[in-house]
Amino acid sequence: MKLKFINTTLSGLLLSVICLVNVANAALIDRGNGLIYDDTQNITWLQDASYAKTSGYDSDGRMTWQESLAWAAQLSYDGGTVNGMLTGWRLFSAVPNNSFCVAVACAGNELAQMYYNDFGLSRGDAAATLQGGSNASFNLFSNIVVDELYWSNLADLDFTFSDGTVVGTAMSYQLANGDQYRTLTRNSTTLNVWAVRDGDVAQAQPPAIPEPGTLALLGLGLIGVVSRRFSKKS
Repeated sequence: MKLKFINTTLSGLLLSVICLVNVANAALIDRGNGLIYDDTQNITWLQDASYAKTSGYDSDGRMTWQESLAWAAQLSYDGGTVNGMLTGWRLFSAVPNNSFCVAVACAGNELAQMYYNDFGLSRGDAAATLQGGSNASFNLFSNIVVDELYWSNLADLDFTFSDGTVVGTAMSYQLANGDQYRTLTRNSTTLNVWAVRDGDVAQAQPPAIPEPGTLALLGLGLIGVVSRRFSKKS
């Protein structure tokens, strides 16, 4: 009977430790009021990936690169009674001076990190496959345009056509396959926009969660104490 009780107690403690470690490893945190914090990149995304459209700012949410920058710069978002009106928005960052990148080569692209790390996709996977599914990270957001390009905040080198015409370019990202592109004619091509903000917008932070390693050590210590106590009694 005592052995059964010990096994049950140890199993409960181990399960608690595992659950706490999983919470501590969470990369995306819903801060409420339409704000999602990425604690790995230390940035806050708008929960609505098409806010330029749903807010009524633009009829279809697609803009030129310059218009996109201007939209993000002027954005003042209501973060609720705790945060108030939030400014300082921008477009997501991209990999500089690289017309094309995939997978780990896109480490400097903030949207790529979401695609590969948070959504758990591999290159070539369509984000559309996550719609209506159980992917917790993907389901935190709304109105993600899964089959079109999003503008980044990075301008790239000018491109010269064979006839001598020079056009400005900017980096964009495609959630349909996980690749970054150099998009030509940034002053006339219209793409989707998604606003992001540096840091954590939450001013009232929840109690700090110990690091996973600390939790594991604590759990093992508790298990050891329980084992020793019941060993002595037996």
